[in-house]
Amino acid sequence: MTSKAYSIRCLVAACLFVLAGCSHAAQNTPPPPTVKTATATVRTVHPTIALSGIVAPLQNVAITTALQEPTDSVLVNEGDRVKAGQVLAQLNTADLSANASQAAAHLEQTQYQANLSISQGGDQVRSAQAALAQAKSNLQLAQVTLQRDQELL
Repeated sequence: MTSKAYSIRCLVAACLFVLAGCSHAAQNTPPPPTVKTATATVRTVHPTIALSGIVAPLQNVAITTALQEPTDSVLVNEGDRVKAGQVLAQLNTADLSANASQAAAHLEQTQYQANLSISQGGDQVRSAQAALAQAKSNLQLAQVTLQRDQELL
């Protein structure tokens, strides 16, 4: 048998299979299932799932101060979100206020003493000027007396 005859027989067999598949009557198939539909609306969905676990911060930050003052109040709780510049705690500044008042009093006393020294210095200058005037007067009198004595001799 030649390859041409074999090819024709295969082609005829394939056509018969195709025609046999098309000749069957439609089988009794069940109807498609019904699907419930709903109209879409816009609303907020709040999903909730109860899970157990441990929540850990992304970054821990230690807050310190150079002052050794106790706190009056802490304005945030652990886990609160904070922003840059937000007040976290208020320190008791009674000691600092007392130190500032003491420094202000010391400054005022120092300024008073400086003014007193300046005024006393002014008195000393006036006294020295009077002594200088007296010395000039004594010098002038001594020169006049010397000149007169020299003329007499």
